[in-house]
Order: sequence, then C-alpha cells, then structure tokens
Amino acid sequence: MNAMDFNNAEPQRAMGDLIPDNTVCLVVATLRPGGEGPGGWLKANNDRSCLMADFEFTIDGGEFDRRKFWSLFVVDGQTDGQQKAANISRSKLRAMLESAYGVQPGDTSPDAVAKRQIAGWQAFDGLKFCAKVGIEVGKLKVPAAGPNSERYPDKNVLKAAITPDEIIYINPGPQAAGMKTAGAALTSAANAAGGAVQQAVQQASAAKPSWAS
Repeated sequence: MNAMDFNNAEPQRAMGDLIPDNTVCLVVATLRPGGEGPGGWLKANNDRSCLMADFEFTIDGGEFDRRKFWSLFVVDGQTDGQQKAANISRSKLRAMLESAYGVQPGDTSPDAVAKRQIAGWQAFDGLKFCAKVGIEVGKLKVPAAGPNSERYPDKNVLKAAITPDEIIYINPGPQAAGMKTAGAALTSAANAAGGAVQQAVQQASAAKPSWAS
C-alpha cells in the first residue's frame, strides 16, 4: 500500500468560523447545474414553484483565499414573493457582470450594454468579480416552535457585488480566457451560427481555475 501524505492539506477550520460580515474580496463563481431551466443550469425548489441559480463562490486571494460560500438566487417564481426575489436577483446578477467587466452602473454605451448581455446561464460559471460577503442568520428548524427554538447554523452568503462606482471596488482584472466571448462580445456571437455560440459557451465554462471546480 502506498503511503499518503496529508502535510500539504489545509488545517481543518472550526465549525462556525465564518468570514466576517462585510468582507470585500475577489471571488470566482461556480454555477452548480440543477437540471432545470434553459440548458439545465437552474434548480427547482421542493414544490417546483420557483427556479433558482445555485452559486458557489470561491475567494481568490487575501486573508480568506480559497474559502467558499454559497448563495441561492431565485430567478423565476409563481408567487408575488418569489417574483420580488427574482427582481432582486436580477439586480445582483447585473452587478456581478458590471463588477467583472468594470462597467459603471449608469453606463449606457453600446459596449456597456453588450457586457450586460449573456448567451445563457453558463456565462456566470467562472465569472470573477468583487464581492461583499454577508452573514445570514440560521433559519428556524421548526418555525412553529417559535423564535427562540433551535436554528440552523449561521452561514456566509453573497451580500452584494461591488461595482466600479464604489470606493471599495477591487478590479478583478481580465477574465479567464473565453469569458469575454460569453459576456462582452455576446451581441456579435448571438448573430453567429448556433454552433459558434455553443463553442463560446464551452470555452467560458472550461476557463475556470481548477481550484474553483
């Protein structure tokens, strides 16, 4: 039997060791397919009344390098609450693109407009942008038991994507090879043959750093 060396493994972190609220850092997004929606990139909730984008974010650099946190974005739903949540998600997704490509929120130039257009959900997979990390208080395990009953642990979530108009913005630099094709140059790609668009999408997905997979 070959010996196995774990000296290079990162030390185990204590449970509940959360990234501090309002931490600003660069992250790489991984969109975890759930088999629903266009291209199978979304996931449905238990009663299938809404569709969600299931994101994993990996911090790139700094004190919390390679730490991960997760967020579910409601992107479509049947109830008023779900539709409201979907509108909030659209604003956050727009900010992610603006952060990744250095676009000012008020910029309506053709180049800025193109960078907010995507071929599909896969364009977010591998996107690197400036993020503000938040802490979500754990939900009640049994809501009917009252507000002082047992809760799930608190967790880190994406609080906001930081755009270039904010003083705390960190420029992520050039996106990984292929990401520009899926984001900034999408207008011309959408007019090309379907195979060419699919090729651009595959390049974008393959461009993620290996540690973000």
